[in-house]
Amino acid sequence: MNRRQLLQSMSSMGLPALSFTNIAFANRLVKEENPWAHAQSIVDKLRKPLQFKNQTLNILNFGAAPCELRDLQGEIAHHEYGLISTPEKDSFDCR
Repeated sequence: MNRRQLLQSMSSMGLPALSFTNIAFANRLVKEENPWAHAQSIVDKLRKPLQFKNQTLNILNFGAAPCELRDLQGEIAHHEYGLISTPEKDSFDCR
C-alpha cells in the first residue's frame, strides 16, 4: 500500500485524511519509494516498441458511412494549384 492508497482508505473510513497528524502518520507507515527508480521503470516500459496486429478493418462495418466525392480545381499548396477531392453537396459528411 502506498501513501496515496492509505490516505484514500482513511478518508473512506471517515477519518480526516488531510490533517497534519494523519499525513505524518501515513509517511511513517508507508515506505517511500525511490522516485528515480520509479521513473526508470517507466522509461524501461516505454522503451519496448508496441506490438500491433497485422490486420485491415473495413470502417463501414463499424458504423461509418461512405461519402461521395468530386474533384475541384483548387490551391493544394501555397501558390500551387491542382485537383482537390471534396465531398458532394448532400453526401453523408456534408450534413
